[in-house]
Amino acid sequence: METSKVESAVRNQAEAKLNQLEHIAIQEAKKSHKMELERKDQQEAIVNQQLRRCARYGISCDDISLDVITISSWLSADEKE
Repeated sequence: METSKVESAVRNQAEAKLNQLEHIAIQEAKKSHKMELERKDQQEAIVNQQLRRCARYGISCDDISLDVITISSWLSADEKE
């Protein structure tokens, strides 16, 4: 009889600890997911800010990309000479 009480108490403690660990894991997963969403929002805000800046000066991002490619090719050509 006494042994079954001890076993029951140990089982209850183990189940309580398992529940606690599961709760912590769920909270960590939610926190990680929230941080990932915030990071994506920040990246999107930066891109939008850059697009607005380009539009303000009448420059498209394609123009800037083409300029970067052109200048890079010039620098590469100069290095080869």
